[in-house]
Amino acid sequence: MPEKRKILFYYEVNKYSNSLITYLSLLKEKGHEVLALITAEWGPLHDALQAKGIPVYVYTANKTNSIIFYLKHIFNLVRFVLKHKVTTVHSHVQRPNFIATIASLFVPVKLVAFRHHYRPFGIKANWKEKFFDWVIHTFAPIVVVPSKTVKEGIVKYEKRNSKKILVVRYIYDFSKYPKPSTEKVENIKKQFPARLRLLMVSRLIPLKRPMLVFSVVKELVQSGFDIRLLVAGEGPMRPQLENWIMKHDLSDRIILLGFKTDLVNYMAASDMLVSASMTDASNSAAKEMGLLGKLVAVPDYVGDFTEYIIDGCNGFLLPLENTEEKLKEVIRNVYENPENYKDMGIRLRDAVLKRFDYRYAKEVVKLYEKLV
Repeated sequence: MPEKRKILFYYEVNKYSNSLITYLSLLKEKGHEVLALITAEWGPLHDALQAKGIPVYVYTANKTNSIIFYLKHIFNLVRFVLKHKVTTVHSHVQRPNFIATIASLFVPVKLVAFRHHYRPFGIKANWKEKFFDWVIHTFAPIVVVPSKTVKEGIVKYEKRNSKKILVVRYIYDFSKYPKPSTEKVENIKKQFPARLRLLMVSRLIPLKRPMLVFSVVKELVQSGFDIRLLVAGEGPMRPQLENWIMKHDLSDRIILLGFKTDLVNYMAASDMLVSASMTDASNSAAKEMGLLGKLVAVPDYVGDFTEYIIDGCNGFLLPLENTEEKLKEVIRNVYENPENYKDMGIRLRDAVLKRFDYRYAKEVVKLYEKLV
């Protein structure tokens, strides 16, 4: 019988995450004792973990990037591991990974660092990001990433040891996803009427290339297409994008929604998700649109899109070069011949469930067990 472990989930975000809760719940169901130490004030993630019977602890220090800040977190994590006799630490995202990597040098614990970011195509990072990633990849015994593309990018552009990087895809309990409200969906459709409603779910940063999508919409609107683009997300580019929208008189065609807690209703009210992002580890929005049987047009060779999307069969893959032309072609075809694509979303739904639903991902569950 496999030895049962005491696993610490170490993280710095309080937002709800279905994939994180799913894998931690599965480890608990396998008989392991799971604890959570989150360095953010109490929020939806804390509530969800506690509801699963996972004890949640909170430790926050002054929000700064000073040496004192990191020393406080390192010493606290060392104390926590010793006090609770933790055998395995699963740390997530860069800063907790860095803290946990340093702390693991002082306590007898197995560390698994889950990395959720990468810099594709040799995009430069600042010195602190480079240093953190160097420490993590040098001293952490294993680094887990969610897709082959992320691993290949890290090995190619950061020159990391591929043998220390393990690909373990995200898994989800899709039964826990919120269902759209028929009334709210109809209200959104009435508020933003169009023959074709597009949705972009993205941080408003240059690497997500929102301006590329905006330019395509501008050209199609000026050609007489009755389309609207709803943009869910926030970011430093928002003022620049707002000015561009006003300058081109597109306020009624490109709508910046900001962050939405009921995003599922906007997804259900939209016809197709569009993205020109150059960086995604494993995009959740595309999977969620797939669950609703919707169309997606997403970038090729980014994140895990090519692992479950077949261009022209259950979605559209956009080349990273000449993206505008392919995106315009896709939107035109869907706009003019919607009946040709009515089954595409259904095929995407089947692919998403088959690959990412935890009930059909026994090999992934086994990998998570090996990681303890």
